[in-house]
Amino acid sequence: MPRKSLSTLYSQDIVLSSTHQRLYEFQYLQKNKGQLNLIIKNLDAARRSVARTVADAFLIRMEIILVPDAKALMQMVGDWAEHSTAVVISSTQQMIINCDAIQTQSSQVILQVLTHEMAHLYLSIRLKAPIPRWLNEGIAMRIAGDWNPHYHSTLAWAVLMHKTIPLRNLESSFPVEANYQQLAYCESYSVTDFIIRKQFAGSLPLFLSTISGTQGINNAQSYFQYDYRESIEYEWLKSNYGVKALVSAILSENTPWVFVLILTIIAWISILRRKRQQRRIWALETQIEQMRHDYESIAKEPTNEEIEEEVLRNLPPEKHSPTPPPIASFPMKPPVPPPPEPKDSE
Repeated sequence: MPRKSLSTLYSQDIVLSSTHQRLYEFQYLQKNKGQLNLIIKNLDAARRSVARTVADAFLIRMEIILVPDAKALMQMVGDWAEHSTAVVISSTQQMIINCDAIQTQSSQVILQVLTHEMAHLYLSIRLKAPIPRWLNEGIAMRIAGDWNPHYHSTLAWAVLMHKTIPLRNLESSFPVEANYQQLAYCESYSVTDFIIRKQFAGSLPLFLSTISGTQGINNAQSYFQYDYRESIEYEWLKSNYGVKALVSAILSENTPWVFVLILTIIAWISILRRKRQQRRIWALETQIEQMRHDYESIAKEPTNEEIEEEVLRNLPPEKHSPTPPPIASFPMKPPVPPPPEPKDSE
């Protein structure tokens, strides 16, 4: 991807400025110069936060482009960035910041956003193989501590109502619609956190060490494999379903808990009835199939005549021994009488 520049957006009549400070190279319009100090302060804090969380030095030089508003940001990177405060171009190690959004947000939100984008830059440098978008976003959110309490409710209801987004749909891009986009970020954080807790004892640096560098290429690519990804998603859904999701949905909502509880009970009853009806249909189909099989078996049972014909048909052919040659006739001699017995002398 080519490097981004303000010169592609503005004519020569617009004065563009640039400066070098610490590890940053800035491009900006003259009217945004007053925000440089605030942005540098937050960039330094974000860099330290990333280094502290991942237990690794993060001292690369990067280019920061300050655009005046969301329109300029979309012209530079695309319409998907309409509501973004900052965007990172990992391939060129550039960060583009919306100055209007910086002015309207609190310092805590600004620091969180810049830390999130810094985390993406860190991953682009340390990882030698691509990872799925959901995992990349999940790691960045975990580094930045980018988890809103309202996300519990969004995720809990999605799991409870079987409305989660399959991870295979989040490998290369996220939804554009605001609601689905928020759910995609919620799932990314939750699944990533689940992997780190279950497989790496909750240690993010340990997890990153298995996918970083050339020795981590195979591990990084394994998250694209169908069987491995599906097994992770199944275990994650199982860990978030049931009582945990129900309690989380009730406690995280801003609406009165009684109303939420009623809706939850209705949802559970609906799900149970649907499952019971499905099991009844399966049992009926199994019974019908068994009856059909029994009927076909009876209908195909052969009669006695058919059995006799089959037996006769399968008998081996009779084997006739050859007729022995006739015995030659010879004249028979008369029988010789036995010799007389001697008489006893008196």
